[in-house]
Amino acid sequence: MPSPFDIPEILERIARFVSAEDALSCMLVSKAFTQAFAYPVWYQVDFNIHKKFTKTNPTALTKYGHHTQIIKNLGDINQLHSLLYFDSPKLQNLSLSLITDPEYLASCNDLIRWSKPTLTELQMQHPDGSTRKSQPLVTLDSLGSTAYSSQPSVLVSLSLRWLKMPRESFNVVLRSCPALKQVDMWGTTFLAARNFIDFKHTGVLKFQAIITDIFTNNNSNNPSPLIHFPNLICWITGSDGNIQSFPTQAVKTAVAKWCPKLKTLGSSFTSAQLLPHLIKDVFVTLSSLILAYSNVTQDLILAIIRVQSRWRTLKAYVPRDGYYSEFKNKGMASINDPLPNLGWVFQSLPRLCRNLEHFQFPEHVMNMDEVEIEPWGCKNLQTLYIRFQELDSRDAIEGAIEQWIKRRESNTTDDDKSEETKSWETKLGETESEEAESEDTQSGEEDLGIEER
Repeated sequence: MPSPFDIPEILERIARFVSAEDALSCMLVSKAFTQAFAYPVWYQVDFNIHKKFTKTNPTALTKYGHHTQIIKNLGDINQLHSLLYFDSPKLQNLSLSLITDPEYLASCNDLIRWSKPTLTELQMQHPDGSTRKSQPLVTLDSLGSTAYSSQPSVLVSLSLRWLKMPRESFNVVLRSCPALKQVDMWGTTFLAARNFIDFKHTGVLKFQAIITDIFTNNNSNNPSPLIHFPNLICWITGSDGNIQSFPTQAVKTAVAKWCPKLKTLGSSFTSAQLLPHLIKDVFVTLSSLILAYSNVTQDLILAIIRVQSRWRTLKAYVPRDGYYSEFKNKGMASINDPLPNLGWVFQSLPRLCRNLEHFQFPEHVMNMDEVEIEPWGCKNLQTLYIRFQELDSRDAIEGAIEQWIKRRESNTTDDDKSEETKSWETKLGETESEEAESEDTQSGEEDLGIEER
């Protein structure tokens, strides 16, 4: 009877669940194992990690390159030349730095054109990071080319950071990528078009761009890029200005006219003084807010609870990469609450925002004595990321969770028993009373002009 390991289909399934290091060892077992376990070894190439990749034998590149689907941190001509040996690439994710070498730029366009039928994520950025000095020019006409394939691009996510781009080229990209859902233009500026085309991409739901970049030097040939995204839901942005210099009316008018469905604002580096102004006077239809926890102030909390019934999501960015994995590896991620004296004011958010579904502030440390003063009004909360005082170890946290589960199970059992002992007349009376209360509540909300989702 043959061994299961003699069946190629089983080996290929196993290979998808092992690490690259284990797969590399398995490739030394036999020729059949070499074929089956090549996938996890070659699946991702990160030039920041695989520094000797450019010295790989061209025969191996030709033989196994079709397994590669993710390429990260591509940054020079030698790295790019090694990829040209790939036979029938199936790239899905490509990340590269856009240096100004003409040969490198031409080869990058060839790689993108070649990978267009399978490429779903493309990230291109300035080689020196966050700077406007000597911004390389990107066109991406290769996404619309039919030289290698007549199929339309399947690109879902496009990121162009700290670059320059002709406005006509941006229109070409939008027209050529019907599957596009996310566009990141952080730090990227446009060259004004001679003849602007008002193309609407209805599939883009998330946009990232600095406010001043897309609301500076606007005219009929270079309006804000928001004009292209009528179904935009989320805008990740930031502003280093103050209230006096902020283009309040221009942003408010553009959002209302071109992006009426915008509900989520992500504030990256906006000052704590400007943020309440954005919520009260600019983005007046928001239901979700993502921000840096250090920007939470009493003024911001007052601005949020000013329209308390509107909010569904309030969350802060994770303080650093690997934050949650620290709990798994070390038992507890170390952090100091940057706003230790604001806890009693902070409690007004879950108490008053009764429609809140996601409340995520991983840096906030709550005092249970303050929590128990008044119940939270958000009865439909689905996600809660916070800390509690004195729960500062894995054992303490897991012990508290275990007690909570037991108490909840016990309360559920008691409620079930109580329900069984009630008469049908009693239950019917309670139902009618609840329905009457619901009608009264809805009527009161209509009188106050509260708009429900």
